[in-house]
Amino acid sequence: MVMVLGIFIMAGFFCFALYHLANNTDINITVNDSDDIYRVEASYGKEQSKRILSYVDAELNNTKRFRNTHLDEDVDLDLNTHFHINTEPGHLEITVDKDENDPETIEKFKRITEGIKVRLSTGENE
Repeated sequence: MVMVLGIFIMAGFFCFALYHLANNTDINITVNDSDDIYRVEASYGKEQSKRILSYVDAELNNTKRFRNTHLDEDVDLDLNTHFHINTEPGHLEITVDKDENDPETIEKFKRITEGIKVRLSTGENE
């Protein structure tokens, strides 16, 4: 009886370990905030790509422009918002030239960066 109980406990630990191994995704976020540019680069699990790009779209009121997970383009949203976006599944890079954008736009991208960090670290959507 004790041996059967021990086998069940070990099987439970094994399943728990496999679950955490399968769901452990490396997340890396790098921010470069110099005098000339603001750049955020994020690497994460490929399965999170659409969720992260949807968040960036919503924050920029961009009407689903970034739903494609493969982008490498300059974007002009309005007179004060210009940036470069490069995406692949599991990777996002946004570069904002500070000379081409007003301070409010730079602050918006900093808030977006913080939102990305929260969503990647907690799995939160809102």
